[in-house]
Amino acid sequence: MRLLAIGCFHGKFPKGLKRYVRANGIDAVLALGDFPGERLRSYEQSFVLMRKNEYSFYVFQEATASSKRFKKLKKLDGEDGVKILKRLDSLGIPVFVIHGNHDETRRDPWFAGGSMLLEDVVRKLKNMTYLDYAKSNVGGYDLVFLGCKYPNMRGDERGSARKKKLRVRKEERSKLVKLIMDPRKTIIVAHQPPYMTKLDRVNDKRVPGYGHHFGDDVLRLVIEKKKPALVLCAHFHENQGTQKIGKTLVVCTGYGAKGQAAVIELKKRLHVKLVRVR
Repeated sequence: MRLLAIGCFHGKFPKGLKRYVRANGIDAVLALGDFPGERLRSYEQSFVLMRKNEYSFYVFQEATASSKRFKKLKKLDGEDGVKILKRLDSLGIPVFVIHGNHDETRRDPWFAGGSMLLEDVVRKLKNMTYLDYAKSNVGGYDLVFLGCKYPNMRGDERGSARKKKLRVRKEERSKLVKLIMDPRKTIIVAHQPPYMTKLDRVNDKRVPGYGHHFGDDVLRLVIEKKKPALVLCAHFHENQGTQKIGKTLVVCTGYGAKGQAAVIELKKRLHVKLVRVR
């Protein structure tokens, strides 16, 4: 069985994706989140770059979330995301969907309300399944699905905010561990890479967080504890590649908007190939 893993569409559907799926005998697609367009993201980046502070994203949300411009861009981006999901559904094969940090879903730990919820869109589509903290057996392997989660701990957090985040992260770790029954036959399908690898390092010198790691530390702890066979992730557009954590192979599929993806063959031994869909 052959799977295609791809994420971070950001409103752009790779031109040759349908042709690639048919020509290469792809049996199912793993869609790793971030379907909406990039208008709001570009607005956010200009805000962050002006302030040269890696935590400016949080300031940006607080300062602009109620503005007309923010709401308009968010709506347009959401409409782009719906178009991407419909085009993925039109491939005519099973599509397993998780949420990224740009997707609106009730499963998002910091969900603040929205009009185009991922689960509501997917529910109306024929070939799609949205999963989070859930698993599905495909080709003899347990695929464990994990959408974007609570941000890592920050050094400046104190009081009730810190206590809440610690509690939530403990719950996340426990839920994920319980889903992994046979690590040798488990593939974790996540949006974010695990923490402290070459796959979660910011390599863009223009960004305030340059050189820092922003992966998921909960996922890292679970990998070290359970040692699953494979972890698939996206989120870092510039970091398509692979890295081993112990026995676990971690694969960042890269920037789906530019056709970066990975093909996984489910055999007795997993075979993974990084590709560029054109």
